[in-house]
Amino acid sequence: MMEVVGCRTALLLTGRCSNNWVDAPFLHLCRTHLQLGTPDDHAHVTNNRIRAAMDGQGIVDAIGARIYGADNLLELSAAQTSPGHDLVFEKPSHDNLVIAGRLPNGVTNHADHPTDRIITARAKGFSITTPPLPKPRQAVTNRHNTSIEIMITQPGTVSAWTLADTEGNVQTFDSPLHPGHTIRLAPGESILLEYTDTPEWRWRSVPW
Repeated sequence: MMEVVGCRTALLLTGRCSNNWVDAPFLHLCRTHLQLGTPDDHAHVTNNRIRAAMDGQGIVDAIGARIYGADNLLELSAAQTSPGHDLVFEKPSHDNLVIAGRLPNGVTNHADHPTDRIITARAKGFSITTPPLPKPRQAVTNRHNTSIEIMITQPGTVSAWTLADTEGNVQTFDSPLHPGHTIRLAPGESILLEYTDTPEWRWRSVPW
């Protein structure tokens, strides 16, 4: 495939569409440039390898890639899409790996199980949103599509903290935190703190 131009959806994978290698050098002037699955047909859109360059070129509400499937490997670059729509992970998507050349207009993550991962040339660092600290014994999940370093800026009074991975495994540490303490969460992993005096933290995105 060399070029697709001026379509509602440039490239759509549905049905038992797996184990394909697709090279799409230029998808442009489309409403949706790449779509893996639909709300009702996504279970077998898996294990595909796709490389695509996508450019909305002024189309209103243009979407770069829209992902419903799982376990796909994507190499993507996007331009001139609508805000937050270079890449959209829909509710059933999980465990997709995206290597991003550039996604300047942002990503939207609707996934029920937020384990999709994006590897970028440059991390967003401290520019990502740091969530408020949850109440004691209330977990918070990393819904970013990159790994996160949680940096403790004020330790508060923490008696224990627990990490949970995406497989349902947990690890509890019966210990306090300290300033500069760094905790790493992959996409979909969570942390729970037990405390009496509220600590403070800041989140930092890392590209790997």
